[in-house]
Amino acid sequence: MNGITVNKVLKRIDAISAGVDELIRIIWINQDGRFAQYVSLSIDVAMPHPIKVSVIRTAIENGFMADGDDPFATVINESEIAENYKLIRERKWQIVSYVWDKNRERALLKKERPKLFEEVAKIFDVHPMDVRRTMSRFWQRGMVPNALLPDFNKRGSKGIQKSDTTNKRGRPREKVGDDAELPGINITDDVKDKIRETIAVYYLSKSKPTVKDTYNQMLLRYFSDISYKNGEKKSIIWDEDRIPSYHQFYYWLKKFTNTKENILGREGEREFALKYRELLGDTTAEAFGPGFKYQIDATIADVYLVSKANPNYIIGRPVLYLVIDVFSRMVVGMYAGIEGPSWIGAMMAFDNVVADKVKFCKQYGIAIRPEDWPSSLLPERLLADRGEFEGICPESIIRNLGITIENTPPYRGDLKGIVERHFRTTNDRIKRRLPGAVKKAVRERGEADYRLDAHLNIEDFIKVMIHEVIRHNTSVMEQYSKSMLEISDNVRSVPVEIWDWGIKNRRCGFVARDRDFVRLSLMPREKATITREGIKFHGIYYSCDMAIREGWFINPKSTSLQVAYDPRRLDHIYIPDISGKGYTKCFPVANSKKFGSMSYDDYIMLQKYLEEEKASLKASKTQREIDTDGQIQKIVRQAKKRAENCEQGDMSKTEKLRNIRSNRAVERELRHDEEGFELGAGQKGKNDNSNQQSRETDIVSITDGKKRKTQSDYEDEILDLLKRKGDEKLGGKK
Repeated sequence: MNGITVNKVLKRIDAISAGVDELIRIIWINQDGRFAQYVSLSIDVAMPHPIKVSVIRTAIENGFMADGDDPFATVINESEIAENYKLIRERKWQIVSYVWDKNRERALLKKERPKLFEEVAKIFDVHPMDVRRTMSRFWQRGMVPNALLPDFNKRGSKGIQKSDTTNKRGRPREKVGDDAELPGINITDDVKDKIRETIAVYYLSKSKPTVKDTYNQMLLRYFSDISYKNGEKKSIIWDEDRIPSYHQFYYWLKKFTNTKENILGREGEREFALKYRELLGDTTAEAFGPGFKYQIDATIADVYLVSKANPNYIIGRPVLYLVIDVFSRMVVGMYAGIEGPSWIGAMMAFDNVVADKVKFCKQYGIAIRPEDWPSSLLPERLLADRGEFEGICPESIIRNLGITIENTPPYRGDLKGIVERHFRTTNDRIKRRLPGAVKKAVRERGEADYRLDAHLNIEDFIKVMIHEVIRHNTSVMEQYSKSMLEISDNVRSVPVEIWDWGIKNRRCGFVARDRDFVRLSLMPREKATITREGIKFHGIYYSCDMAIREGWFINPKSTSLQVAYDPRRLDHIYIPDISGKGYTKCFPVANSKKFGSMSYDDYIMLQKYLEEEKASLKASKTQREIDTDGQIQKIVRQAKKRAENCEQGDMSKTEKLRNIRSNRAVERELRHDEEGFELGAGQKGKNDNSNQQSRETDIVSITDGKKRKTQSDYEDEILDLLKRKGDEKLGGKK
């Protein structure tokens, strides 16, 4: 007699004597081995019943029970299972996993079981009785996935090809009126080949034709003649008794294809992997304890933000990175920015993993306790997308930090199910709470644009995400599959509690590295230019003691160098040592210190704003220049017209140029009279009027163009005017 174990089949001797073959199966035994649960194999739908293990042993010792043969113990070749049966098995297995793996205690309690089945029915959109039958089948037939397969082995003659080809096989054709039914044709090997080729070429294509369309294509290609009428080409389908019927074609299409092949051919590998693939694994089983594997991924948050530099500028939706521990489901790192999904964003999130979370939250004015968001170390493995973690930059993680990077295949974000599910939950919460959140994929005509409601900047969004992370880390997870040891230790399904329990009771996969070493390994590196103003990097100038000491800005040995930088902070950059063990820290010079408090994202937005402002000012400057040129041209035209109206007599060019100095002296005296200060100028007397008249007479006497004067007359008048002016200044005649 073997020991009493789970899945053991026993028969009741008293039932056999009564002429009834009653078999039972042990489906559960508690940890101390005192209690068990069993189901009957003799009824269609059986539910678990409790029993003491000692009662079973006593019945066996007294001959009332004995080992029984398992009637459902069968070995099934996976390749012989029809694809539609596999899909049935997988759908039922999801129900079993939810009930037996995640809610086993409730499933074994008679009072809780009906409520559980109703909940499962709502989740998987089935009837509660279907859940009951599925679980009964699972328990009765050995608690293995194949227990959920339909009983296809009970159907006779399936797959056996009839050899008689003289008579028409299959269902008779329909009668046409009072005529006898048409005989039709048998599907020979030649016809099968034509059906196969039509399916491969036409049906299994991305255009997704219907079965009827595929059938018509086969008739046009293989069962038709070409005729010409009035020069027009036309296909004539053969008579009904010479072609396969639609039902025959449909029958063989189902035989020649399977569900997986149909989906791959018509939907593509991506859709199959996302929507139809098998769901047999448990992600938690990939990690034995905290730190064994982290998952990292990025998403575009469903909210629009504004610039920190100018709230009137909408900058679009932020990129959110999250790093989650597979074992505990705790968020161990995050990053939010406007940098598109790239290595920079991934680097920021990875650096946040090893950050002191209390200090990190304090930077944004949020006070937390260490137990609200425990700090972490680097993981042993990192599951990521192919994009950010393929290429040169991730080599630093592999070579310097000793972390194994696992990249998912293309379009298989579902393999990072933990972080993907968290993204969906976060975005759903954001949509209901934040202004500027995306409400619809496509707005209706006349509907208000939700982007105009944006008020949060990137710093505000980071604060929101910090609160979301802390909420997740300290909240109960409804669908976390705990181990029996966790259940026995009364560990709640809270990420931080599972994390703490795992650190104390499981072997952890952490990798310890100095944080500065981690940051220097992660930081992106670019070229900077050495100029007289400093080390120029993205328009900002930096300096350091080493550069000043070695005279880089006076006589540099080279005009460029590699620098490492943190996109979140522009108040310093780093020059890595050639040895790779240290670095030199550079600070902004006086003219660039104003940018030091900005992040790289905000600096880029500021530069964009300044460029737009410069472009608009340039346009207005051009307009002002055009307006000024117009006024100047107007003045020139007036001067030319005035010169044309003034008769110059027969003065030659030489005469015009001869007395420039004396002419200048006269003009200066006239300007003195007009520009000289005079207090109380508003109270004019007789003398003022006489002086004004005298000046006007003097001007007329010189510039009167109506009188024809010689050059000597003109010079005499100028000399008389100068003499008169001199006498007035000296108070008498000279």
